[in-house]
Amino acid sequence: MLTTTLVGCDRTPTNTPAGHGTTPTAPKATTPEASSGGIAELITSTDTRTTSISSVALPQPEDPSRLLFLSLEAPTSPLWQWQPPRASAWLAQWIVPGPQGSEPAELVLWSSKRAAKALVEESVPTWERQFQSGIIPTKTTIEHRTIGGMDVYLSDLAGEYTGMGGGWHRPDFRQLIAIAAGPQGTIVIRLLGPNKTVETHRLAFERMIDGLRTTP
Repeated sequence: MLTTTLVGCDRTPTNTPAGHGTTPTAPKATTPEASSGGIAELITSTDTRTTSISSVALPQPEDPSRLLFLSLEAPTSPLWQWQPPRASAWLAQWIVPGPQGSEPAELVLWSSKRAAKALVEESVPTWERQFQSGIIPTKTTIEHRTIGGMDVYLSDLAGEYTGMGGGWHRPDFRQLIAIAAGPQGTIVIRLLGPNKTVETHRLAFERMIDGLRTTP
């Protein structure tokens, strides 16, 4: 049973300009691979065990501002750096640069055969256990929207991030997740990383979600 608050917010979204706060720079010296215990290793430890519809990664888009996938399209930020997905279940992955060369975040996309609402109900307890405020797990509020005729569920969690194993303790982390009931199955889009980096790209993430549309 879903223990968090489910907020109804069915509305026709409007596009939000990408970018927010301090202008980020492309990741050069600071990359996940270059940082000991960096975001890449941390996120790989996160549980993404779902029943994947396709384990084949999407090809890199020719247009960095638009992603086509599973009969859907969504706007993306040209500031995000496309990467080959490390997990077999992931369809797409981007490195999201931190402001002024600070630690990046990571944006990943995968699919599931589970119904969107059921996946939310199953996943919320896991997400909450991965974030702590002091010694208390952080609670999330699930927001429901109707976007492009699809049910979309949004979660926002912040605090000390421990990942799946609990051995990681990264203060001031944030996770934004959108779960959408797409035409070919449920789609999960997750932005995870340092709070400052995630907040810098929040509007671009929201623009991606609000811009989800089905394709012919």
